[in-house]
Amino acid sequence: MDAIQNVTAAWETQGRKALRDELLSRHTTFHVGGAAPLMLLPQTVDELLIALELCRNANIPYFLLGNGSNILAADEGWSGVIIKTKDGLQEVSLDSNDGEGVVADCGLMLSRVAIFAAEHNLDGMAWAHGIPGTVGGAVKMNGGAYDGCMSDIVCGVDAVTADGKQIYLTGEECQFSYRHSIFMDKNWTVLRAHFKLKRGQKATIQARMEELQGKRKKSQPLEFPSAGSYFKRPPGYYAAALIDECGLKGYRTGDAQVSEKHAGFVINYGNATAADMIALEMHIKATVKAQTGVELICEVVKLGL
Repeated sequence: MDAIQNVTAAWETQGRKALRDELLSRHTTFHVGGAAPLMLLPQTVDELLIALELCRNANIPYFLLGNGSNILAADEGWSGVIIKTKDGLQEVSLDSNDGEGVVADCGLMLSRVAIFAAEHNLDGMAWAHGIPGTVGGAVKMNGGAYDGCMSDIVCGVDAVTADGKQIYLTGEECQFSYRHSIFMDKNWTVLRAHFKLKRGQKATIQARMEELQGKRKKSQPLEFPSAGSYFKRPPGYYAAALIDECGLKGYRTGDAQVSEKHAGFVINYGNATAADMIALEMHIKATVKAQTGVELICEVVKLGL
């Protein structure tokens, strides 16, 4: 704890923002999770680099948190430092000589980048409108929806390695695959992403965004706290269809429930705990495995579990 206090003191000497003993349930879309002793809130890329350096020098584990839309945090919380990017790191601009590129900070909501692109008549991100994640998180897990994903549009990433070296990776060097990238294998931090888009018509792009948002509202339980799709898509199958076929729609453990609207979503029906979520996850996995032979793998990232 002395190390945490030292980091806190060094961080706050310049008036930088931080929260102490902060409940993670306030920062995750599941609304689940106990307290972290320290949450740093960098406002710029330079402040993010300072936060990373302080944690490295103090040998304290840290976790990068965006919107918390793909995180299940332990009821007991987490003992390391949380570095939350969403409350800062909001720069977005046009990038490239041909006017078909966008560069965005890691803390910016992906949907905001999609809106920015549409406003500048740039097509290729309509699928991202409505995704409740940040640029950094979406790059890390190669997020996607409606037949689009980050690997289709990311042409480069500014990042920092585990030992503090700033690097630039091309899209190919990010080693994107289904819900995966090199950032998941290494303790590297996404600083900014560079997107390569194409010319389009604002009205057409916005109409497509509205169409997809309508589909989300109709098919997904947006009225409940969740983390989107809880499981990855098994090769040759759809997790939601398998769960539905096994009769698990509406199945509940405590206040954790398989959505009655979309079986791929696990929702917080009221006051679910991480323990409820894990117990439900185990039941879903066991049932699907027993009835179909398919092993489901979590898409949700677990913190402190």
